[in-house]
Amino acid sequence: MKKTIVVLLACLIVFMTACTGQGKDASTDSKNSPSAASQTEIKGDRSYESDTSAESQLTDQSSFDNINAAYKYLINKTKAETDPDELRYMAYFFKDIDGDGTNELFINKGGTANTIYSYKDQKIVYIDSYDFLTGTIRMFSSDNPKYPGIFCYTCGNSSDHYQYMTIKDGKLSLEFLWHDVYGSESGGYDNRSGVYLTDDTEIIEESKRLYESGNDIKRTSFN
Repeated sequence: MKKTIVVLLACLIVFMTACTGQGKDASTDSKNSPSAASQTEIKGDRSYESDTSAESQLTDQSSFDNINAAYKYLINKTKAETDPDELRYMAYFFKDIDGDGTNELFINKGGTANTIYSYKDQKIVYIDSYDFLTGTIRMFSSDNPKYPGIFCYTCGNSSDHYQYMTIKDGKLSLEFLWHDVYGSESGGYDNRSGVYLTDDTEIIEESKRLYESGNDIKRTSFN
């Protein structure tokens, strides 16, 4: 019986050692090479569900003479159909995030979730919904025409995260650019380490510049 217990313990130690080693290798690889998941269209590989209720609101809509009338209709419809207590934590803003000359409408819920609409052929077009699932989020607009989309900053798991949001082929796209890691494994806040997920140093530097500028996108409250 004792011999059996000793053998089982030895096997357990070997198994735990193997798991620990595998975790370190995976972490090292992710820091030194671009991740295949770092440039993923949200539609293709998503970790959340679309807000189908937001899309269904548009199934019976009429045509609109212009984009202003279309977005005014949707904003007023949202106000009328949303509980006043929930509406207190909602806002909206306009931004052309794919550079086609047409502003998208962003409706933000609770500071973290965004539903995006566009306007085409006299109708409102539902693009997608995305929830950053963190209360610490900032969104920036670049004055560089090369980057019409939105630069996003979030914070969580002892790291700052930088992303770029745009529309590609009619689908919402969120590219993870880099992580600024300051957890205990990196030596703490004073010994930060960058984990870069793209070889495009220009877009990384732009994300850093916008974060330092403090030029956050202004949102309009529904109240």
